[in-house]
Amino acid sequence: MKSLIAFLGLLLLSSSVLYGQDSIEFESNQSMCISGKGAGQDGAINPYLGQDCYAIVKNKGVDTFTVRVEKGERNIIQSFDIKKNQIKKILLKKDMVLYIDTDIIENAIAEISFEAIKED
Repeated sequence: MKSLIAFLGLLLLSSSVLYGQDSIEFESNQSMCISGKGAGQDGAINPYLGQDCYAIVKNKGVDTFTVRVEKGERNIIQSFDIKKNQIKKILLKKDMVLYIDTDIIENAIAEISFEAIKED
């Protein structure tokens, strides 16, 4: 019985690591690197760092925030707003950096997860 409980606990822990899901709360006028610069510099844990993957960003807050994807220093590839309850799936190449920028009065909450690209 103890081994079953330990196994279920390990399974639950590993599933959260495999999906790499994080919730981040932002204050007004904040910009944060979410993924692409490496350990200690990223706001979220991307289990697929160093390879192409999808970033799924959901706005769980009240105010709109901006998602920005860069390649190299300040070379913006994409930039778009995410409204309340909106979900955006973003192709994130291994050499790209994902940022979230806020220009709000209230706090914003982003839920970020990562998915592997499935090969056909």
